[in-house]
Amino acid sequence: MTESSEEKHHLLPSGEWEGFYLYPGNSHKHRMSMVLHFRQGNMHGTGFDDIGAFVFSGNYNIGTLLAEWAKVYHTHKIAYSGHIDENGIWGHWQNEGNGGWGLRGGFHIWPVKKGNETAVEVAEEVDVEKLLLKS
Repeated sequence: MTESSEEKHHLLPSGEWEGFYLYPGNSHKHRMSMVLHFRQGNMHGTGFDDIGAFVFSGNYNIGTLLAEWAKVYHTHKIAYSGHIDENGIWGHWQNEGNGGWGLRGGFHIWPVKKGNETAVEVAEEVDVEKLLLKS
């Protein structure tokens, strides 16, 4: 895939992304790191977290600023649904594998920043985390 075919919208830069997911009722951030590609409403990539390696595949809509995708591990799949804004993508995940387990939680991912984060960016991450913990 050439660079010119990648999404040009500033909220969805292809490349390195990072973030975390939360389990319900627990404030511990489970970190994840990934490389994502955005192109013509489709997104895909690879990454890893404390569960293991995964692949990403889904779609996004610049008009509605919504995204949905599956994070697929060797053993199970997690469905993600989120809102796109200047802080990245945030929303909820739900387990779809092994009978579903009935698990659901929050997440927040964002493009890896080059250079130092500002105090405003750190404060925004904390605000998003508080919102996710309420869900």
